[in-house]
Amino acid sequence: MKKNVKKTRVTLKGKAVREPSVKQLTGNGIFRSRFRNLYFILLATAGIYFFIHNNGFVRWDDDWYIQENPQVQHFTASSTGALFTHFFKGQYSPVTTLAIALMYGKDQANPGIYHTVSALIHLLNICLVFWLILLLFESTAMSTIVAALFGLHTLQAEAVSWASAIKVLLYTLFFLAALIMYVRYVKSGKAKYFILTLVFFILSFFSKEQAVMLALCLVAIDFLLERNLKSGKLILEKLPFFALSVIMGIVTIFASKTGEFYEKTASGPFYHQIAFASYALVQYVIKLVLPVHLSAFYPYPEDHNLVPGIYWLSVIPALVIVGLFIWSLFRNRIPAFALAFFFINIILVLQIMPLRDFILADRFVYIPSIGFFIIIAWIYKHYLSQKKNLQMPLKVIFGAYLFLLFLLSYQRTGIWKDSISLFNDMVNKEPESSVAWNNRGLANYDLKNYKQAIVDFNTSIRLNPKSVFSYNNLGITYTESGDLKNAVKSLDYAISMRPEFVQAYYNRADAHSKMDNLAAAISDYDKVLTLRPGYIEAYSQRGIMKAKSGRMQDAMPDLNKAVELEPGNPEAYMNRGVVKLNLADYSGAIEDFSITIKMKPGFAYSYFNRGLAYIKSGNQSSGCNDLEKSRQMGFPQAEGALRQFCK
Repeated sequence: MKKNVKKTRVTLKGKAVREPSVKQLTGNGIFRSRFRNLYFILLATAGIYFFIHNNGFVRWDDDWYIQENPQVQHFTASSTGALFTHFFKGQYSPVTTLAIALMYGKDQANPGIYHTVSALIHLLNICLVFWLILLLFESTAMSTIVAALFGLHTLQAEAVSWASAIKVLLYTLFFLAALIMYVRYVKSGKAKYFILTLVFFILSFFSKEQAVMLALCLVAIDFLLERNLKSGKLILEKLPFFALSVIMGIVTIFASKTGEFYEKTASGPFYHQIAFASYALVQYVIKLVLPVHLSAFYPYPEDHNLVPGIYWLSVIPALVIVGLFIWSLFRNRIPAFALAFFFINIILVLQIMPLRDFILADRFVYIPSIGFFIIIAWIYKHYLSQKKNLQMPLKVIFGAYLFLLFLLSYQRTGIWKDSISLFNDMVNKEPESSVAWNNRGLANYDLKNYKQAIVDFNTSIRLNPKSVFSYNNLGITYTESGDLKNAVKSLDYAISMRPEFVQAYYNRADAHSKMDNLAAAISDYDKVLTLRPGYIEAYSQRGIMKAKSGRMQDAMPDLNKAVELEPGNPEAYMNRGVVKLNLADYSGAIEDFSITIKMKPGFAYSYFNRGLAYIKSGNQSSGCNDLEKSRQMGFPQAEGALRQFCK
């Protein structure tokens, strides 16, 4: 590839001028030392998130995405490839899952590790933002302003404080690295930077699907750097990026079909989505200026067919924003690029095509905010360089604004301390949201505060009688509280409203099993496996139910399937070993229990069962040794077994 030596030119005040030198742009005062400014930004940001390691997990994806994720729990080096070839509950983010699994393996899902790593990645992202802006504009002033706003802004607190949002941070890390490598490629013409751009692009997508928009961001950079957008060379450069984007988009669509997480909301005509998208766009801009009344959940109006006036009024300022972008295309490349960057990275999450049950989310603005901050930096620098008498007042105002962001962000991190804190805040901010009450019910369920959980779930159902998730969760709570009749009744409601609701069948099977209605439980597991043939836990549980009903031989195919589907799960071998023990297949049982012990050395029940298998096979010595180990580990039945078999 030929080296591009053309001097970059930008447009200021409608005139084409040569980009000033770094020395001209930095000037005097607080921007004299570029890296000193970056150190201060990093220090201030670290202050915001200094105590974040004390936060726990929350019942807002952390449960299924981290704590109960079999890809994470049973991860081994040999299973790395499976992360890249399998979807998990509507998600495809193998690099993020790999990072989570490595952290899980270090300290068994200690939330402090995840939060600490998230804060560190955010600090790295600040450095990359600073570097990117410096490369694009050769201005320490603009780099400092954008990096400071990016690091300290309160809207970023959700992405940093929420363990599951680490995928936002990781995809941003690789996304920014790709942009930096691309700018270096454009300025140097060296092929290695082009290749690194592709590599970081792929890593970014493997972290989160929104990375598909990178190809358009590269075109925006070409526009800013005044490259010929119609040149064959430039078009050829972009082909691999757009081809990868198409492939990645198809992968994302297939992945999304494997999940069942979002409440199916009634959607009105398409033009209603224009109003919702306009509202979301305007709200993002407002919250980027003044980040108050933030929430982890911003719901749609309950009736999609009756759109409140505020949503329609939002179309006007949204059109103004779009108009400013079009105007800037012909007037000034810097704001045009900034707005393009903002729109490119926000368009997928404006819910023009409704995919989620919420209208906006703080974390969705993590990357798009860079475009908005570039505009602020450009305006700020423009006034600093043109009106000397405003320099000090503007610096004071900007400093005060950053301090306000610091305080608001620090306060916001505390909201993510635990599930109760998060969902109390959500209920206070959105008291008419059934989702808010449903999630607070889950938080109370986790605390075994079943009475309050039932109140919360019933409130959620009152606000949205069609909430299948609330009925499902109410059924689970009734099961745990011992009210099995109402548990089955609630799960019946959920299934009647959504006959393909797999989890409701699974939970109803659990309630039936606790009522000793094994036939009904098996029937529900049959339905689960019809709807989702790869549901590992359903194979295990159906096998256990068959075994409990005396159908030991019938149980074996299910338990074999569970082992086949998840060979890294010690519980699967344990369950099969128990059935083999009952079938007098003592050597097979010993083999399964030994595998379980190898995978999970502290599993006292495994030693107990292997001890029984050894004794029944005639190996008294080995059996008594295992029973003694089980007793030392605190397994209650081991003491009696020792007295019976090891006198």
